[in-house]
Amino acid sequence: MRFYRFILIILLGLVLTIPEPNLSRAEEISSKFKPTPAEDTYNGRNSNVYLPHTDTLTTKEKQLFINQIAKHAEEANEKWGIPASSMIGMAALESGYGTTRIAFFANNIFGVKVWGANPENAWQLKGQPDEDLDTPVPVIADYGDDRKVFKESVRRDNWYRNFNSYQEAVNYLAGTLLLNKRYFSARDDYQYRIKNGWSDKEASKQYIYDIANAGYNHLGGDYYRKAVGGIMDQWNLYQYDVGNQARFKDIKGHWAHDAIDRLAELAVISGFPDGTFRPEERVTREQFVKMLVTAAGESPIRGKATFTDVPESRWSNPYIESAVSNNITPLSDYGARFRPSQTITRQETAVLSARALSLQPEWPEFAFKDNHLIDNRTGLVGAAVRYGIIVGFEDNTFRPSASLTRAQAAVIITRLLDDLQK
Repeated sequence: MRFYRFILIILLGLVLTIPEPNLSRAEEISSKFKPTPAEDTYNGRNSNVYLPHTDTLTTKEKQLFINQIAKHAEEANEKWGIPASSMIGMAALESGYGTTRIAFFANNIFGVKVWGANPENAWQLKGQPDEDLDTPVPVIADYGDDRKVFKESVRRDNWYRNFNSYQEAVNYLAGTLLLNKRYFSARDDYQYRIKNGWSDKEASKQYIYDIANAGYNHLGGDYYRKAVGGIMDQWNLYQYDVGNQARFKDIKGHWAHDAIDRLAELAVISGFPDGTFRPEERVTREQFVKMLVTAAGESPIRGKATFTDVPESRWSNPYIESAVSNNITPLSDYGARFRPSQTITRQETAVLSARALSLQPEWPEFAFKDNHLIDNRTGLVGAAVRYGIIVGFEDNTFRPSASLTRAQAAVIITRLLDDLQK
Protein backbone atom coordinates (compact mmCIF):
# COMPACT_ATOMS: atom_id res chain seq x y z
CA MET A 1 0.00 0.00 0.00
CA ARG A 2 2.83 2.32 0.90
CA PHE A 3 4.53 1.48 -2.42
CA TYR A 4 1.51 2.57 -4.48
CA ARG A 5 1.14 5.72 -2.38
CA PHE A 6 4.81 6.48 -3.08
CA ILE A 7 4.32 6.00 -6.84
CA LEU A 8 1.23 8.26 -6.77
CA ILE A 9 3.17 11.02 -5.05
CA ILE A 10 5.94 10.79 -7.63
CA LEU A 11 3.47 10.95 -10.51
CA LEU A 12 1.62 13.89 -8.95
CA GLY A 13 4.90 15.68 -8.52
CA LEU A 14 5.73 15.18 -12.16
CA VAL A 15 2.36 16.59 -13.22
CA LEU A 16 2.75 19.64 -11.02
CA THR A 17 6.23 20.37 -12.33
CA ILE A 18 5.44 20.04 -16.06
CA PRO A 19 5.72 23.61 -17.45
CA GLU A 20 2.86 25.14 -19.42
CA PRO A 21 3.55 25.33 -23.15
CA ASN A 22 5.05 28.64 -24.25
CA LEU A 23 2.66 30.68 -26.34
CA SER A 24 4.00 32.22 -29.50
CA ARG A 25 3.98 36.00 -29.80
CA ALA A 26 1.00 35.84 -32.16
CA GLU A 27 -0.96 33.56 -29.81
CA GLU A 28 -0.13 35.77 -26.86
CA ILE A 29 -1.40 38.86 -28.65
CA SER A 30 -4.47 37.06 -30.02
CA SER A 31 -5.49 36.13 -26.50
CA LYS A 32 -5.87 39.83 -25.68
CA PHE A 33 -8.69 40.39 -28.16
CA LYS A 34 -12.37 39.62 -27.83
CA PRO A 35 -13.10 36.48 -29.88
CA THR A 36 -14.62 36.05 -33.31
CA PRO A 37 -17.36 33.45 -33.94
CA ALA A 38 -14.74 31.06 -35.34
CA GLU A 39 -12.78 31.34 -32.08
CA ASP A 40 -15.76 31.19 -29.71
CA THR A 41 -19.18 30.15 -31.01
CA TYR A 42 -20.94 31.60 -27.96
CA ASN A 43 -19.10 34.82 -27.09
CA GLY A 44 -17.61 35.49 -30.51
CA ARG A 45 -18.81 38.47 -32.52
CA ASN A 46 -17.83 39.60 -36.02
CA SER A 47 -17.74 43.20 -34.81
CA ASN A 48 -15.11 42.24 -32.23
CA VAL A 49 -12.44 42.16 -34.93
CA TYR A 50 -12.41 45.97 -35.07
CA LEU A 51 -12.03 46.46 -31.32
CA PRO A 52 -8.73 47.21 -29.58
CA HIS A 53 -7.34 44.62 -27.18
CA THR A 54 -8.79 44.28 -23.72
CA ASP A 55 -5.81 45.72 -21.82
CA THR A 56 -6.59 49.25 -20.65
CA LEU A 57 -3.99 51.75 -21.80
CA THR A 58 -2.71 54.33 -19.37
CA THR A 59 -2.47 57.98 -20.30
CA LYS A 60 1.30 57.58 -20.42
CA GLU A 61 1.02 54.68 -22.87
CA LYS A 62 -1.27 56.70 -25.11
CA GLN A 63 1.16 59.61 -24.98
CA LEU A 64 4.02 57.32 -25.99
CA PHE A 65 2.02 56.25 -29.04
CA ILE A 66 1.27 59.90 -29.91
CA ASN A 67 4.96 60.78 -29.60
CA GLN A 68 5.97 57.87 -31.80
CA ILE A 69 3.54 58.77 -34.59
CA ALA A 70 4.19 62.51 -34.25
CA LYS A 71 7.84 62.08 -35.15
CA HIS A 72 6.93 60.49 -38.48
CA ALA A 73 3.91 62.73 -39.11
CA GLU A 74 6.00 65.91 -38.75
CA GLU A 75 8.42 64.66 -41.39
CA ALA A 76 5.56 63.67 -43.69
CA ASN A 77 3.85 67.04 -43.12
CA GLU A 78 6.93 68.92 -44.26
CA LYS A 79 7.51 66.62 -47.23
CA TRP A 80 3.98 66.22 -48.63
CA GLY A 81 1.94 69.01 -47.02
CA ILE A 82 -0.59 66.79 -45.21
CA PRO A 83 -1.33 68.20 -41.71
CA ALA A 84 0.53 66.24 -39.05
CA SER A 85 -2.23 66.78 -36.50
CA SER A 86 -4.74 65.05 -38.77
CA MET A 87 -2.49 62.04 -39.38
CA ILE A 88 -1.75 61.55 -35.68
CA GLY A 89 -5.42 61.88 -34.76
CA MET A 90 -6.43 59.44 -37.49
CA ALA A 91 -3.81 56.93 -36.31
CA ALA A 92 -5.00 57.14 -32.69
CA LEU A 93 -8.65 56.67 -33.67
CA GLU A 94 -8.25 53.98 -36.32
CA SER A 95 -5.77 51.87 -34.34
CA GLY A 96 -6.96 52.49 -30.78
CA TYR A 97 -3.54 53.98 -30.01
CA GLY A 98 -1.88 50.99 -31.66
CA THR A 99 -4.00 48.28 -30.00
CA THR A 100 -6.15 46.90 -32.85
CA ARG A 101 -5.47 43.61 -34.59
CA ILE A 102 -4.25 45.20 -37.80
CA ALA A 103 -2.00 47.58 -35.84
CA PHE A 104 -0.46 44.64 -33.96
CA PHE A 105 -0.06 42.25 -36.83
CA ALA A 106 0.43 44.56 -39.83
CA ASN A 107 1.57 47.93 -38.40
CA ASN A 108 -1.51 49.25 -40.20
CA ILE A 109 -2.62 52.16 -38.02
CA PHE A 110 -4.96 53.76 -40.57
CA GLY A 111 -7.14 50.84 -41.65
CA VAL A 112 -5.80 50.92 -45.22
CA LYS A 113 -7.33 48.07 -47.22
CA VAL A 114 -6.09 46.06 -50.18
CA TRP A 115 -8.99 44.64 -52.15
CA GLY A 116 -8.56 41.25 -53.81
CA ALA A 117 -8.24 37.53 -53.15
CA ASN A 118 -4.94 36.81 -51.38
CA PRO A 119 -3.25 40.05 -52.49
CA GLU A 120 0.48 40.53 -52.02
CA ASN A 121 1.83 42.43 -49.04
CA ALA A 122 -1.45 42.20 -47.13
CA TRP A 123 -2.76 40.76 -43.86
CA GLN A 124 -6.23 39.22 -43.54
CA LEU A 125 -8.55 40.30 -40.72
CA LYS A 126 -10.38 37.01 -40.34
CA GLY A 127 -13.91 37.18 -38.98
CA GLN A 128 -14.61 40.70 -40.24
CA PRO A 129 -18.28 41.32 -41.21
CA ASP A 130 -18.99 40.90 -44.92
CA GLU A 131 -18.23 44.19 -46.75
CA ASP A 132 -18.18 42.79 -50.28
CA LEU A 133 -21.19 44.37 -51.97
CA ASP A 134 -20.64 42.56 -55.27
CA THR A 135 -19.99 38.97 -54.19
CA PRO A 136 -21.36 37.86 -50.81
CA VAL A 137 -18.86 35.85 -48.79
CA PRO A 138 -19.93 32.21 -48.18
CA VAL A 139 -20.99 31.49 -44.60
CA ILE A 140 -19.70 28.24 -43.11
CA ALA A 141 -21.66 28.49 -39.86
CA ASP A 142 -24.39 30.91 -38.74
CA TYR A 143 -24.93 31.40 -35.00
CA GLY A 144 -27.06 34.51 -35.38
CA ASP A 145 -26.67 38.21 -36.08
CA ASP A 146 -23.00 39.30 -35.90
CA ARG A 147 -22.07 35.65 -35.21
CA LYS A 148 -21.15 34.20 -38.59
CA VAL A 149 -18.17 32.07 -39.57
CA PHE A 150 -17.08 32.93 -43.10
CA LYS A 151 -15.13 31.00 -45.69
CA GLU A 152 -12.02 33.17 -45.42
CA SER A 153 -10.09 31.55 -48.27
CA VAL A 154 -12.29 33.15 -50.94
CA ARG A 155 -12.60 36.60 -49.41
CA ARG A 156 -11.35 39.82 -50.95
CA ASP A 157 -12.93 42.39 -48.60
CA ASN A 158 -10.95 41.92 -45.38
CA TRP A 159 -7.34 42.28 -46.48
CA TYR A 160 -5.27 45.14 -45.07
CA ARG A 161 -1.97 46.51 -46.30
CA ASN A 162 0.96 45.14 -44.35
CA PHE A 163 3.62 47.65 -43.31
CA ASN A 164 7.06 47.01 -41.88
CA SER A 165 6.77 49.89 -39.43
CA TYR A 166 4.58 52.77 -38.30
CA GLN A 167 6.83 55.11 -40.26
CA GLU A 168 6.14 53.21 -43.47
CA ALA A 169 2.41 53.40 -42.73
CA VAL A 170 2.56 57.18 -42.23
CA ASN A 171 4.60 57.70 -45.37
CA TYR A 172 2.20 55.60 -47.43
CA LEU A 173 -0.79 57.56 -46.14
CA ALA A 174 0.75 61.00 -46.69
CA GLY A 175 2.84 60.32 -49.78
CA THR A 176 0.59 57.96 -51.72
CA LEU A 177 -2.99 57.44 -50.54
CA LEU A 178 -3.90 61.02 -49.65
CA LEU A 179 -2.25 62.37 -52.79
CA ASN A 180 -4.37 60.35 -55.22
CA LYS A 181 -7.13 61.92 -57.31
CA ARG A 182 -9.82 61.32 -54.73
CA TYR A 183 -8.14 63.21 -51.89
CA PHE A 184 -5.61 65.49 -53.59
CA SER A 185 -7.87 68.56 -53.69
CA ALA A 186 -8.33 68.34 -49.91
CA ARG A 187 -4.58 68.86 -49.45
CA ASP A 188 -4.62 71.87 -51.79
CA ASP A 189 -7.64 73.35 -50.03
CA TYR A 190 -5.94 72.86 -46.66
CA GLN A 191 -2.84 74.73 -47.80
CA TYR A 192 -4.94 77.49 -49.36
CA ARG A 193 -6.82 77.99 -46.10
CA ILE A 194 -3.58 78.15 -44.10
CA LYS A 195 -2.23 80.74 -46.52
CA ASN A 196 -5.39 82.80 -46.23
CA GLY A 197 -5.52 83.08 -42.49
CA TRP A 198 -7.11 79.90 -41.14
CA SER A 199 -5.58 78.56 -37.95
CA ASP A 200 -3.94 75.13 -38.05
CA LYS A 201 -6.71 73.85 -35.80
CA GLU A 202 -9.54 74.92 -38.09
CA ALA A 203 -7.75 74.00 -41.31
CA SER A 204 -6.75 70.54 -40.05
CA LYS A 205 -10.27 69.71 -38.87
CA GLN A 206 -11.68 70.86 -42.20
CA TYR A 207 -9.14 68.64 -43.93
CA ILE A 208 -10.44 65.67 -41.94
CA TYR A 209 -13.98 66.59 -42.98
CA ASP A 210 -13.02 66.86 -46.65
CA ILE A 211 -11.25 63.51 -46.96
CA ALA A 212 -14.06 61.72 -45.12
CA ASN A 213 -16.64 63.17 -47.49
CA ALA A 214 -14.42 62.12 -50.39
CA GLY A 215 -14.71 58.52 -49.24
CA TYR A 216 -12.05 57.92 -46.59
CA ASN A 217 -14.66 57.18 -43.93
CA HIS A 218 -18.10 55.84 -44.80
CA LEU A 219 -19.73 57.63 -41.85
CA GLY A 220 -19.08 61.00 -43.45
CA GLY A 221 -17.34 64.28 -42.76
CA ASP A 222 -19.31 65.43 -39.72
CA TYR A 223 -18.65 62.18 -37.84
CA TYR A 224 -14.96 62.00 -38.78
CA ARG A 225 -14.24 65.64 -37.95
CA LYS A 226 -15.87 65.20 -34.54
CA ALA A 227 -14.16 61.87 -33.78
CA VAL A 228 -10.67 62.70 -35.02
CA GLY A 229 -10.98 66.36 -34.06
CA GLY A 230 -11.74 65.41 -30.46
CA ILE A 231 -8.46 63.51 -30.27
CA MET A 232 -6.63 66.38 -31.94
CA ASP A 233 -8.01 68.77 -29.30
CA GLN A 234 -7.36 66.39 -26.40
CA TRP A 235 -3.65 66.09 -27.17
CA ASN A 236 -3.20 69.52 -28.79
CA LEU A 237 -1.87 67.81 -31.89
CA TYR A 238 -1.72 71.13 -33.75
CA GLN A 239 1.64 71.71 -32.09
CA TYR A 240 3.07 69.18 -34.55
CA ASP A 241 1.83 70.96 -37.67
CA VAL A 242 4.63 72.65 -39.58
CA GLY A 243 2.68 75.91 -39.83
CA ASN A 244 1.87 76.13 -36.13
CA GLN A 245 5.32 76.25 -34.59
CA ALA A 246 5.79 79.03 -32.08
CA ARG A 247 9.00 80.04 -33.81
CA PHE A 248 8.81 80.19 -37.57
CA LYS A 249 11.88 79.72 -39.71
CA ASP A 250 11.90 83.27 -41.06
CA ILE A 251 11.20 85.46 -38.01
CA LYS A 252 14.39 84.98 -36.03
CA GLY A 253 15.63 88.47 -35.16
CA HIS A 254 12.60 90.10 -36.80
CA TRP A 255 11.28 93.24 -35.09
CA ALA A 256 7.81 91.65 -34.77
CA HIS A 257 9.09 88.29 -33.51
CA ASP A 258 7.45 88.45 -30.06
CA ALA A 259 4.07 89.51 -31.39
CA ILE A 260 4.08 86.79 -34.04
CA ASP A 261 5.08 84.13 -31.51
CA ARG A 262 2.37 85.18 -29.10
CA LEU A 263 -0.42 85.15 -31.66
CA ALA A 264 0.76 81.84 -33.13
CA GLU A 265 0.58 80.28 -29.67
CA LEU A 266 -2.98 81.60 -29.26
CA ALA A 267 -3.90 80.28 -32.75
CA VAL A 268 -4.89 83.79 -33.83
CA ILE A 269 -2.44 83.60 -36.72
CA SER A 270 -0.68 80.72 -38.42
CA GLY A 271 2.19 80.10 -40.78
CA PHE A 272 2.60 78.16 -43.98
CA PRO A 273 3.18 74.42 -44.52
CA ASP A 274 6.89 75.02 -45.17
CA GLY A 275 7.39 76.38 -41.64
CA THR A 276 7.60 80.06 -42.59
CA PHE A 277 5.51 83.03 -41.53
CA ARG A 278 6.43 85.39 -44.39
CA PRO A 279 6.20 88.56 -42.28
CA GLU A 280 6.51 90.97 -45.22
CA GLU A 281 3.64 89.55 -47.26
CA ARG A 282 0.57 91.76 -47.57
CA VAL A 283 -2.63 91.11 -45.61
CA THR A 284 -6.04 91.05 -47.29
CA ARG A 285 -9.23 92.49 -45.87
CA GLU A 286 -10.67 89.06 -45.12
CA GLN A 287 -7.48 87.87 -43.45
CA PHE A 288 -7.40 90.86 -41.13
CA VAL A 289 -11.08 90.51 -40.25
CA LYS A 290 -10.47 86.87 -39.38
CA MET A 291 -7.62 87.90 -37.06
CA LEU A 292 -9.80 90.57 -35.40
CA VAL A 293 -12.74 88.26 -34.83
CA THR A 294 -10.50 85.50 -33.44
CA ALA A 295 -8.60 87.87 -31.16
CA ALA A 296 -11.84 89.43 -29.90
CA GLY A 297 -13.12 85.98 -28.98
CA GLU A 298 -16.18 86.23 -31.23
CA SER A 299 -17.64 83.04 -32.68
CA PRO A 300 -17.76 82.62 -36.48
CA ILE A 301 -21.31 82.82 -37.86
CA ARG A 302 -22.36 80.44 -40.63
CA GLY A 303 -25.44 80.29 -42.80
CA LYS A 304 -25.83 83.68 -44.44
CA ALA A 305 -24.09 85.99 -46.92
CA THR A 306 -24.31 89.74 -46.37
CA PHE A 307 -21.93 90.60 -49.21
CA THR A 308 -22.32 89.44 -52.79
CA ASP A 309 -18.61 88.60 -53.09
CA VAL A 310 -18.44 86.65 -49.81
CA PRO A 311 -20.81 83.70 -50.38
CA GLU A 312 -21.36 80.99 -47.77
CA SER A 313 -18.86 78.76 -49.57
CA ARG A 314 -15.96 81.19 -49.07
CA TRP A 315 -13.65 80.33 -46.18
CA SER A 316 -13.86 83.83 -44.69
CA ASN A 317 -17.66 84.06 -44.72
CA PRO A 318 -18.17 83.03 -41.06
CA TYR A 319 -15.63 85.59 -39.84
CA ILE A 320 -16.92 88.45 -41.95
CA GLU A 321 -20.51 87.71 -40.92
CA SER A 322 -19.41 87.64 -37.29
CA ALA A 323 -17.70 91.00 -37.79
CA VAL A 324 -20.90 92.43 -39.28
CA SER A 325 -22.98 91.04 -36.41
CA ASN A 326 -20.63 92.61 -33.86
CA ASN A 327 -20.45 95.99 -35.66
CA ILE A 328 -16.79 95.57 -36.52
CA THR A 329 -17.21 95.57 -40.29
CA PRO A 330 -19.31 98.37 -41.81
CA LEU A 331 -21.86 97.60 -44.51
CA SER A 332 -21.23 100.70 -46.58
CA ASP A 333 -17.55 100.52 -47.54
CA TYR A 334 -18.20 99.18 -51.03
CA GLY A 335 -21.97 98.90 -51.15
CA ALA A 336 -23.02 95.28 -51.47
CA ARG A 337 -19.42 94.12 -51.96
CA PHE A 338 -16.69 93.54 -49.39
CA ARG A 339 -13.72 92.95 -51.68
CA PRO A 340 -12.28 90.25 -49.40
CA SER A 341 -9.09 89.56 -51.35
CA GLN A 342 -8.14 93.21 -51.66
CA THR A 343 -5.09 94.23 -49.63
CA ILE A 344 -6.14 96.11 -46.52
CA THR A 345 -4.74 99.60 -45.94
CA ARG A 346 -3.42 101.06 -42.72
CA GLN A 347 -6.37 103.46 -42.59
CA GLU A 348 -8.89 100.60 -42.94
CA THR A 349 -6.97 98.69 -40.28
CA ALA A 350 -7.33 101.61 -37.87
CA VAL A 351 -11.09 101.86 -38.48
CA LEU A 352 -11.75 98.14 -38.02
CA SER A 353 -9.57 97.99 -34.89
CA ALA A 354 -11.39 100.94 -33.35
CA ARG A 355 -14.72 99.26 -34.03
CA ALA A 356 -13.51 96.00 -32.50
CA LEU A 357 -12.65 97.88 -29.29
CA SER A 358 -15.84 99.98 -29.40
CA LEU A 359 -13.75 103.15 -29.20
CA GLN A 360 -15.44 106.52 -29.24
CA PRO A 361 -14.67 108.76 -32.26
CA GLU A 362 -11.90 111.33 -31.83
CA TRP A 363 -10.74 114.15 -34.11
CA PRO A 364 -7.25 115.03 -32.84
CA GLU A 365 -4.83 117.25 -34.68
CA PHE A 366 -2.49 114.69 -36.17
CA ALA A 367 1.24 115.36 -35.85
CA PHE A 368 1.98 113.34 -38.96
CA LYS A 369 3.52 115.03 -41.96
CA ASP A 370 0.90 113.46 -44.20
CA ASN A 371 -2.10 114.09 -41.96
CA HIS A 372 -3.88 115.74 -44.90
CA LEU A 373 -4.08 112.28 -46.51
CA ILE A 374 -5.92 110.74 -43.56
CA ASP A 375 -9.68 110.38 -43.93
CA ASN A 376 -10.90 110.78 -40.35
CA ARG A 377 -14.53 111.63 -41.06
CA THR A 378 -15.73 108.89 -38.72
CA GLY A 379 -13.26 109.79 -36.01
CA LEU A 380 -12.17 106.17 -35.79
CA VAL A 381 -8.68 106.62 -37.26
CA GLY A 382 -8.10 109.26 -34.62
CA ALA A 383 -9.40 106.93 -31.92
CA ALA A 384 -7.09 104.11 -32.98
CA VAL A 385 -4.08 106.44 -33.05
CA ARG A 386 -5.05 107.98 -29.70
CA TYR A 387 -5.19 104.55 -28.05
CA GLY A 388 -1.90 103.45 -29.60
CA ILE A 389 -3.43 100.63 -31.64
CA ILE A 390 -1.71 101.88 -34.78
CA VAL A 391 1.21 104.30 -34.82
CA GLY A 392 3.22 106.20 -37.39
CA PHE A 393 6.65 105.63 -38.89
CA GLU A 394 10.05 106.97 -37.86
CA ASP A 395 9.84 109.71 -40.49
CA ASN A 396 6.67 110.98 -38.78
CA THR A 397 4.32 109.81 -41.53
CA PHE A 398 1.17 107.73 -41.16
CA ARG A 399 0.86 106.47 -44.73
CA PRO A 400 -2.89 105.77 -44.61
CA SER A 401 -3.06 104.15 -48.05
CA ALA A 402 -0.09 101.86 -47.50
CA SER A 403 -0.69 98.12 -47.44
CA LEU A 404 -0.45 96.23 -44.18
CA THR A 405 2.14 93.45 -43.83
CA ARG A 406 1.64 90.25 -41.87
CA ALA A 407 4.20 91.43 -39.31
CA GLN A 408 2.44 94.78 -38.87
CA ALA A 409 -0.90 93.02 -38.53
CA ALA A 410 0.52 90.78 -35.79
CA VAL A 411 1.72 93.79 -33.79
CA ILE A 412 -1.59 95.62 -34.18
CA ILE A 413 -3.61 92.57 -33.14
CA THR A 414 -1.32 92.12 -30.11
CA ARG A 415 -1.98 95.72 -29.01
CA LEU A 416 -5.67 95.15 -29.50
CA LEU A 417 -5.52 92.00 -27.36
CA ASP A 418 -3.80 93.93 -24.58
CA ASP A 419 -6.64 96.47 -24.58
CA LEU A 420 -9.31 93.76 -24.65
CA GLN A 421 -7.74 92.12 -21.59
CA LYS A 422 -7.66 95.29 -19.49
